[in-house]
Amino acid sequence: MIEATPGNLQGTTFAYFRRAMFLLEKGEVDRAIADYTHVIEHDPNNQVAFVRRAWAYQRKGDVDQALADFGRAVELNPKDAYAYLGRAGAYIMKRDADRAIADYGQVLLIHPDNVAAYLGRAQAYDLKGEPDRAIADCNRAIEISPERGAGAGLICRARVRITNSDFALGLADLNQAIQFNPKDAGAYLTRAAAYIMRTDIDSAIADYSQVIALHPDNVDAYVGRGRAYDFKDEPDRAMADCDRAIAIGGQRGTAAGLLCRGHAHVVRGDFELASADFDQVIQLSPKAPGPYEGRAAVFLARGDLERALSDIKQGIQLAPDAPGLYRVAAVAHFQGGLLPEARDDLVRAGELDRKNPYTQLWLDLVRQKTGQPSGLDEASGRLDLSNWPAPIVRLFLGATTLEAVIKAADDANPVKVRGQLCEAHFYGGELALAKGATDEAVRLLRLAVDGCPKTYVEWAPANAELRKLDTRH
Repeated sequence: MIEATPGNLQGTTFAYFRRAMFLLEKGEVDRAIADYTHVIEHDPNNQVAFVRRAWAYQRKGDVDQALADFGRAVELNPKDAYAYLGRAGAYIMKRDADRAIADYGQVLLIHPDNVAAYLGRAQAYDLKGEPDRAIADCNRAIEISPERGAGAGLICRARVRITNSDFALGLADLNQAIQFNPKDAGAYLTRAAAYIMRTDIDSAIADYSQVIALHPDNVDAYVGRGRAYDFKDEPDRAMADCDRAIAIGGQRGTAAGLLCRGHAHVVRGDFELASADFDQVIQLSPKAPGPYEGRAAVFLARGDLERALSDIKQGIQLAPDAPGLYRVAAVAHFQGGLLPEARDDLVRAGELDRKNPYTQLWLDLVRQKTGQPSGLDEASGRLDLSNWPAPIVRLFLGATTLEAVIKAADDANPVKVRGQLCEAHFYGGELALAKGATDEAVRLLRLAVDGCPKTYVEWAPANAELRKLDTRH
């Protein structure tokens, strides 16, 4: 217990700051927040306490509280670049690119060569859909500090390129970053995530394993490798990694590990255990949207539409500008036959991310089922038609056949084949159903149910569609 000494506020404040720092190192975020709160209660204008508490809230996933504290810190000291950096990062988490860009601009007015501000603003520009300006900021970070900023700048540039479908150049940047600093966990983690996007699961696992070899207590590496094992349909190995993240401990490690383990339970079809893990994550991090999305998937798999929608709506309240959550909401509404609601969700998802092909496929399905004209032809001009699911997009446009789509789904990578066949069968089945070819729809949807990984968003609606058709599967 820290006892305040009369007339020695500075010494007491230092003691609380010191203890909060150790608590954060142990992952005890709530206790650290309590210590910063104690300082603020006794010294309401302590700007440093607001900044540090804001970072703790941000680490906990309570972005609104973080923004409030960063805002107060800026009021108390308008020249504190650190407070602007923190608030900009919180705005990024809220997908508020314009406010983030403004705050990074303030940092650069105070410190024109601040590498972190250029890296952060690049992320904001990328979020806003301005990749050229994002890459310019990444390059500026490299120019300012060739020794300190080069690795981070290369990772920054790689992320922009990868999110804009330039995987070859993005991977080249990451390879260069790793050559620059072979012990940089961030470069390996980013490259692993890129491999996941390309469904190159074995390469991703190798990178996560390299991080673990370098940093044995890296929670992100265990969680990432656990999710990679999920893709390979190896839930036991996934759970071992998730459990290791939990064992590393701290509030963040426990929450991330439980979320990871919940998804592994879904892969195994253990929906009760998955739901229990997601429940625990919500207790630990009630302001994080991820566990609500995970639990909603469990409810959808059970056919409990009402509870699924309740969780998805909660997730959207916490992250109102996350396009993926609107797609999940649309799938839930679609599964329940609530097509106007599904359309509204997909329109919003498309506003937030104009380049996502799955949003456009679902929206086209809804429009076909409700007799509305398709807008896919116009939207396809914004899509990457050089990679999967481009063959399905062309099928919906009437420019190819299902047989050609099935052939295009083939690949030397068995994980990729399974996922692409799942999608080919599901979307082909839904398209057949929309055109009145019920027997063909049943055949394809049955293949989707049998072949789709349970973590794929298509698995639950395929089951629901077959139940509606009163067909054995």
